[in-house]
Amino acid sequence: MIIPSRTFQKQFKRLDADVQRRVIAKVEELDSNLGAWRHERLQGRPEHKLRVGDWRILYQVDPRRSEVHLLAVRHRREVYR
Repeated sequence: MIIPSRTFQKQFKRLDADVQRRVIAKVEELDSNLGAWRHERLQGRPEHKLRVGDWRILYQVDPRRSEVHLLAVRHRREVYR
């Protein structure tokens, strides 16, 4: 189950339509392969990241409940600050 935060929703609405489609496709791919997915954690932070071109999706996983909490979607030069 995908659970977007308000922050994620606001940032997502600002993206171009093409980037939005790619983000949705990547999130759906993650959701369908949640158990087998190799989750990359951000160094020194609890969030995981998904790469979509120059964009990064920050998320957290609750494996017991099979939930993915989408936290943010930002350009790669901004997300690591």
